[in-house]
Amino acid sequence: MTVQLRETELSEERKANLERYHKDAVWFGAHVQELFEKYPDHWVGVHQEQVVGASRDLDELLRSIKASGFPPGMVFLDFLSSDSAPWVLNFVK
Repeated sequence: MTVQLRETELSEERKANLERYHKDAVWFGAHVQELFEKYPDHWVGVHQEQVVGASRDLDELLRSIKASGFPPGMVFLDFLSSDSAPWVLNFVK
């Protein structure tokens, strides 16, 4: 069986949405320390490089984002965990 891959055209709107989502993810990464200080153990939603919601409960955050008029699929979401369990590496001969 041969699998053929082909490029598909994305609409201009879809391209713009993907680019904006990427920018929001990059912004989140650049501000993760200050966000963590403000929202430890919270889910945080970012849209157009601004925090649009935060909650310890993901479902609550999604409801809040939707009620604010943001489509949940258009908001970058990530969890800021304070669980900093260290990784311990043991090298045994």
